[in-house]
Amino acid sequence: MAALSEDLDLTFGILAVGSYASAFMLLFLIVSCGTAYVWADALARNKSMAQALVWALTSALVAPLGFFLYIWIHLREGPTGITPPLFSVRGLAILATVFLVLFFGINPSIAFPVTNEGASMEPELRAGDRLIGDKLSVGAGSLRRGNIVLLRDLDGDLIVKRIVGLPGETIAVYQGRTWINGQELAEPYLNSRIRYFMPPLSVPDDTYFVLGDNRNISVDSHI
Repeated sequence: MAALSEDLDLTFGILAVGSYASAFMLLFLIVSCGTAYVWADALARNKSMAQALVWALTSALVAPLGFFLYIWIHLREGPTGITPPLFSVRGLAILATVFLVLFFGINPSIAFPVTNEGASMEPELRAGDRLIGDKLSVGAGSLRRGNIVLLRDLDGDLIVKRIVGLPGETIAVYQGRTWINGQELAEPYLNSRIRYFMPPLSVPDDTYFVLGDNRNISVDSHI
């Protein structure tokens, strides 16, 4: 690895570290730290296993990519430290393409940022909380009771709710509590007594019954 010296190379007009390999390593380290911060912030606001999975997959993608680029570029640097022509304009174009694919191609296909609006999910989520929507973990049989999910209402707007009833179950609300198949559902995430009544309702196959945590103001499956 080329040692740092006073004769530093200006890499991509951003980094001056004496070596293209070192520049790539530092650049991907910065990206990895920034990515980790965004995911940690989202997880702190909404502790979801699905989001934890996406965080792990994203980190696993960025860090090894930076490492292998580091090895590849470092090996191409000869013993004299002269970098092959690939790392001039062509190299910059390749790097730009990689970043465009990562941040505008791959990432939106697995996750997307969402800002929670309204108070229907309080106290778990408050208006203005930033969330990460995860598309990877949603599949056949992957949804569980208690999961916080993003879905679209009849107007096509994206809303945040919690899964309470599963396909084939009978759900009812009375005596200020939620009942599943005649058994009271423990809901520690609620901070107020439910003030409405809902008679027993069978959840159809391939359908989920969702409610907001702030039950008395939430527009959800019970309406």
